[in-house]
Amino acid sequence: MKTGTAGIIFKQWLLWRIWLVKSSKPNGIIATAFYFSINVVIDASEINRRNTVATNLANEKLELLRHLPYADLGTVNGNPPGNLPAQQIKTVAGIEYEVKTYISYIDDPYDGIFPDDTYSADYKRARVEVCWSGLSCPRPAILISDFSATTIETGAGTG
Repeated sequence: MKTGTAGIIFKQWLLWRIWLVKSSKPNGIIATAFYFSINVVIDASEINRRNTVATNLANEKLELLRHLPYADLGTVNGNPPGNLPAQQIKTVAGIEYEVKTYISYIDDPYDGIFPDDTYSADYKRARVEVCWSGLSCPRPAILISDFSATTIETGAGTG
């Protein structure tokens, strides 16, 4: 697993200490167990740090979507169509994060469901999913938000 420089130096120091105490078996076993438990803590800390960055990137993308006009909310080759990329790679502190954006129409049951509802595209739902490369991504950061038009529901403008 890739960790920060401080984590690597600490792990090297621990391995050196384990090698020194290996002459006595009980001390070597205890030192080895200690090393692996510290290794798990360092790796969990790195995963939490990456998850925080991923959540911040997802929030940043949703804020960008919130400032777009309703008609522009869509992805390239998506439904609804638009100019937003469905997938991007962003690099933060030398780590690549994959940002996926999904935008879809939602048919709200409040005003009926297709085929009873003539205009079934009541509003749009955006889902932003961010995961990192390198380490396994056990839980991607996922944020979801709904967007509605400021006009009444019509075939052209939806809403």
